[in-house]
Formats: sequence, C-alpha cells, structure tokens
Amino acid sequence: MTESGKSGRRGFTLIELLVVIAIIAVLAALLLPALAGAKRKGKGAECINNLKQIGIGLRLWANDNDQKFPWAVDVASGGSRGSIDWTDNYRAASNEFNTPKILVCPEDKTRTVGTGWPAPLLDGDRHISYFAGTTADETLPQSILAGDRSAFSRGGSGSATDPSWSAAVLGSIDAEFENNLHKGGGYIALADASVHHVTSSQLKEFIIAALSSGSTNVTFSLPRGVQ
Repeated sequence: MTESGKSGRRGFTLIELLVVIAIIAVLAALLLPALAGAKRKGKGAECINNLKQIGIGLRLWANDNDQKFPWAVDVASGGSRGSIDWTDNYRAASNEFNTPKILVCPEDKTRTVGTGWPAPLLDGDRHISYFAGTTADETLPQSILAGDRSAFSRGGSGSATDPSWSAAVLGSIDAEFENNLHKGGGYIALADASVHHVTSSQLKEFIIAALSSGSTNVTFSLPRGVQ
C-alpha cells in the first residue's frame, strides 16, 4: 500500500468517541423508562387475566350452588363458610380454576405459586395475592368479588384483615391501595366477572356503587393462613 493510502485512514478522535458515548447514554435514558413501562403493562395484563379466571371460576361454582359463592355455603356442603382455613374461599372452586398459579399476582414478590390445592400446599400467607370479596353476591353484578391484597381501609373500617364498609359510611369511604404491588392503584374483579384497574379514588367509587346497587356491606377478606 502506498504512503498516501496509509495517510488517508483516520481513527476516531477522543472527542468523537465521547460524543458517541453521550448520544448512546441519552438514548438509553429515554428508552429504559419506556421499556420498564411496557414490562409493567405486561404484568398488569397477566394480573387482569388471573382475576378474570377467578371471576369466571367463582361464577361457574355459584351456578352449581344455588347462585351462591363459596363464602355463603357451609364447609359441610363444599363451601368455605365456617372454615378455619381462609384459602377454602378459593379452594372450594379449585375444579373451576384448574391451577393455583392464577392466585398469584406477577408483581407480588412476597408470594409464590402453591404446589397444589389441598392444605398445606396452598397457604394464604404464601400463595395468594388476591382478597376475597366475602360480601359479593352473584345476583348483584356490581358487588366486588376479588382484588389485589394491597387494598385497605385507612380509617380502620372493619378490621385489618377484613376491611369493611357499609351504607352508614357512604359519604366517607376510606379505601385505598398500598403502593407495594401496582403503583398508583390496583385491580378488582366484580361479581359479573369483569376486571378493572382502579386508582384509590376509583376504588372508593366502586365500593359506593356496590353499596348503592344493593350490597348491605362491602368486605375485602385479605389472604391469611390457618387461624
């Protein structure tokens, strides 16, 4: 190769390299939040699917049990009323759910999928991410059937494990979501098996709608172990 050919080649200068690195850093800073948002949306879609299957499964169970959900049917008759094991609220309908995987929210890092339905393979403290709406009624489509266990009552309505609201507090519903699962809100399923992503203020509106549509009380029974 001639000397002139060699001299025609020129590498990047330090300034040019720094400019390229800076551009890559800016692009990464712009793209990472979008990627994180897409990941959250994907997990949110999985949570919606879980609650949709829970809602459909509980409705199928109710269709075979005089239009009653498990918590309205005695343990002796295959329901969960009177059981010392909270998970019976969902275990009663295990034939309709097929797998306990649907009971775990993908954002709930403190829960793992249970390895089976019989106790102790399914435990509320370890394997379930969703509350049971134990005042939900199959004949009242707007009653709240299930939802993220991060829902709670700041004012102390009901108890810590079973926050509850009645028509007497209709003007001061204090329900909201902790910020430890779905940032800025959570998911709930209604008795008609529809699923909704709601903020804390919208959760209050759904509770008011449930009370206004005929529910005498709205109770979220949060998952827990054997009492």
